[in-house]
Amino acid sequence: EVIVSEAGEFLLVTAGEVHLQRCILDLTESYAKCEVSVSDPIVPFRETIVPVPETDMLNEAIEGENVTHKEADEGDGSVDMETPNKQSRFRIRSVPLPADCLALLQKHADLLKALNDPTQLSTQSGTELNKFKDELEQSLSSDEILKDSVSRIISFGPKRNGPNILVMKVEDLECGSVWPGGQSTRKGDQRSDKISSLVNGFQLATLAGPICEEPMMGVGMVVESWELDDEGDT
Repeated sequence: EVIVSEAGEFLLVTAGEVHLQRCILDLTESYAKCEVSVSDPIVPFRETIVPVPETDMLNEAIEGENVTHKEADEGDGSVDMETPNKQSRFRIRSVPLPADCLALLQKHADLLKALNDPTQLSTQSGTELNKFKDELEQSLSSDEILKDSVSRIISFGPKRNGPNILVMKVEDLECGSVWPGGQSTRKGDQRSDKISSLVNGFQLATLAGPICEEPMMGVGMVVESWELDDEGDT
């Protein structure tokens, strides 16, 4: 597989180092017939979140301080934050996506990419999209927080087709979804005009995770509340 990066570099995705060497040899001797500048092989990493374990590597129950932290995390699990100008205040919860949901998103990356360009959605892909939505709903039904959330997904990421989802669950906010024909926004609600900024922040966060700035995978971010003042601090 060949991918063109944002920097204009051609990335060769291969099954291993020997496969990569064969591809480069064919490129230089049979196709391009010139020397090419090649970096050392890169093994991609991904960042994610996982539930707090109940047992350690020896299958022994985790006791003491770790259990205390686990109970505290399970008590809420959300974070409250505000923008630098203090105009917007959010409550956002991050949860791990079920394994079958993650596999489904990775399998249908091309279909998610077509969502960003309605001209690519043919009658056949529209049928596939409806089937995908049903399967996605089923895969999320096992999670108490994410079940019944498919119609509230406002973005996939990174690059708007990655294996992470952004869900809008603010009760008093009507906004469009990522799906064609999603519900319209409510006129007069200033938050609707700033949805794109929220989505862009989600794209940046999932493209470069907090641990080592590698892309994230298998994370569901749920916006549970959003308060917006008329003016922020200057």
